[in-house]
Amino acid sequence: MNYQVQDYLHVSGILKKLDFSDSSFLITGATGLIGSFIVNALHYANNVYHLNNRIIAVVRNEKKAEFLFPWVRNIDSDLGLIVVKDIKDAVPCISVDYIIHAAGNTDSAYMISNPVETSLGIIEGTKNILELSRIVRPQGVAMLSSMEVYGQILEKAVVDETFPFGFIDPFNVRSCYPMAKRMVENLVCSYFSEYHVHAMALRLSQTFGYPVASTEKRLFGMMINAAKQKQDIVLSTKGDKINNFCYLSDAVTAILYVLKKGEAGNCYNVSNISSAMSIVESARMIANDIMEKQIKVCFDISSQSNKKFAPDSKYIMDSSKLESLGWYPIISLYEAYKRNIIDYVSSDQ
Repeated sequence: MNYQVQDYLHVSGILKKLDFSDSSFLITGATGLIGSFIVNALHYANNVYHLNNRIIAVVRNEKKAEFLFPWVRNIDSDLGLIVVKDIKDAVPCISVDYIIHAAGNTDSAYMISNPVETSLGIIEGTKNILELSRIVRPQGVAMLSSMEVYGQILEKAVVDETFPFGFIDPFNVRSCYPMAKRMVENLVCSYFSEYHVHAMALRLSQTFGYPVASTEKRLFGMMINAAKQKQDIVLSTKGDKINNFCYLSDAVTAILYVLKKGEAGNCYNVSNISSAMSIVESARMIANDIMEKQIKVCFDISSQSNKKFAPDSKYIMDSSKLESLGWYPIISLYEAYKRNIIDYVSSDQ
């Protein structure tokens, strides 16, 4: 059994445990990392446990959706539907039980070159989903936020959802993303307060699963792909920033727990606290422990390369509030890297 199937099976077990059956799910950003995993996991659970959940995937690229979800054409239309729609436009008024709003660009280079589209896309997409929720009244709405809402916290600290936010510079174009995500959280609170929409925000830490694409441009992907090629890991910063991490399937089960048990109008940290470490520590873990010193960590620091990254912070996200709902992570950062480097290469041979 490969890791992707194991991950689907784990999420399927949580869907069954939480009694998600005979329900309808609307997932935005359904061709993205988290959205596509959720869609396929729901389909897998329908096959394994006969949960009879209807899956509505909202996408911009129909051809990509058909490639990722070929089963949609081959099953009862009551259980699978692709809706081609830009989330910045009004969403069709479809009655659903649960909504997972996973649409949004996480590419730092795109944020810098398209800050207006990044910011307004996040805010307008959130408003459209909450307006739909105000009309159709789903049982739960999960709005994906980000650990970047915490801003710059330069002293090492363990932060829960009540921790005071750090500084975000409004005149740095890269701030378009975290500032818009702060607005997402305020809209969640506001729509609950004024319209009683049962929405919750999830502050996701860095999330990746298996397999990581060879084209992945984010730092974790670049480190994984360098190691797979037995090339040195080259960092463009000192690597002091602490990275908070959650494996993809663990992040998805967190979403499910919040949908079923979360408190409306609230936010939840989603992170594996045991895997929080600095960038340079994670790079050395790959080079020394996973690759057994076949490669090394190098530095190529320039002021230009730093501009595309979020500012350094040294906080560790505390997920105790989420864990009080019954959730816990099972895959560590070490295991996630090992799966994508050693085990992935071994499976190719």
